[in-house]
Formats: sequence, structure tokens, C-alpha cells
Amino acid sequence: MRRKKQKNRKTNVYAQKKIHVTQVVIIALAIVSALFVWFFGFRPFLVHGMSMYPSFNTSFVDTQKTSIIKGDYLIIDAFSYRFLEDPKRLDVVVAKGPTEPGKYILKRIIGLPNEQIHLTGNTVAITDIDGNTVALDEELYINKEDPASYKSQTIHLNSNQYYLLGDNRTNSLDSRVWGALTKEKIIGRVVLRLYPFNKIEVTPGNIDKSGEDVL
Repeated sequence: MRRKKQKNRKTNVYAQKKIHVTQVVIIALAIVSALFVWFFGFRPFLVHGMSMYPSFNTSFVDTQKTSIIKGDYLIIDAFSYRFLEDPKRLDVVVAKGPTEPGKYILKRIIGLPNEQIHLTGNTVAITDIDGNTVALDEELYINKEDPASYKSQTIHLNSNQYYLLGDNRTNSLDSRVWGALTKEKIIGRVVLRLYPFNKIEVTPGNIDKSGEDVL
């Protein structure tokens, strides 16, 4: 009888240890999965600043209505650019801040590797790798209430550089200030706006290029 009890106790202890090991493995897998999603998958981002207005909003007080306008809460796809594709023109992306470590920026990709960017007056023109020069039609996304006036210049991008601008050109610190960014600095593109609830949208700020040539 004693032997049976001792055997049962040993069996119970073994079973408990097995359960504990299983729990540890499950927790470890959950942590690894969460880290994988964080670093390579989908990441949340809260909009700060007005550099991408009117496409995206930050929290601010509407003095005319004496109410608080809530900022956009976005989800970023940090997987595709790492493993599937390169950034495309007019993609809205989150990148590492070039001047302040630990901070992030929300901008739109305007220039691609090996291109030339021509800024003149209120026009942005691109010379692509085939030598074709086209002025971008930016009416669909820039802040037309406060149009920009550019200092005339031409920027030459190398094989790993992207030129990023904010949609709110007169209120945006972007590649005009800190230069082009390498692909490694670009975390991912915006794929979803979760908040405000009345503005939930897939690929917000996306420009429909169907039937339209954008170089």
C-alpha cells in the first residue's frame, strides 16, 4: 500500500513538473512570437505633430468649436519592406528620426533610389533612372490651404536613399532639412487607421494609382 502511495506521489510530482515545463515553453513561445510581431510584423503608432495634415491628424484643440480633436492611431506593417518588397513612391511610412534617437517620423515617400528630385517654386519633379522627368501631381494629398514655396534645388539620390516629405509642406521637418534616408531607417508603411472610430480606414493616406502614371 505504501509503495503504491509513493509511486502515485512520484507520478504526481512528475506530472506537475511536466505541466510546469509545458507552461514555461508556452510562455517562452508567446514572448518570442510577440517579439517577432513587434520587430518584424505589425506595430502601433500614434500621430504626433501636424506635418502630415490633412491626411493624418494629431490631438489638438479646435478653438472654434472648443473641442479636442483626437489624434490618429495607426498600425504599421514592418514586415513587407524587410522581406517582400521595397518602399514605393507615395507610400506613407514611419521611419526612425534622423536627428533624435528613439523618435519616429511619419512621412510620404517622394523620391526613390538613383533618382533626381527637382524642387522649384511650388513644384516637385522627378527624373527617374531612365531619364524621364515628370512633375508630380500632388493635389490629392498635400495641404492646399497652406501651399509650399521651395528653394530651387536638385537632389541626387544614391542606390539606397529615399526622399521623404510631409503632406503639410510648410509645417514639416523632412528630407528638405535632414536629407534623404536609407532603407534601413524606414520601419514600415501605414496599413490601417484604427482611431478615431469614424475614420477607420485600410491604407489611410494611400493614393489610388490605378489608371494613372506616377513614374
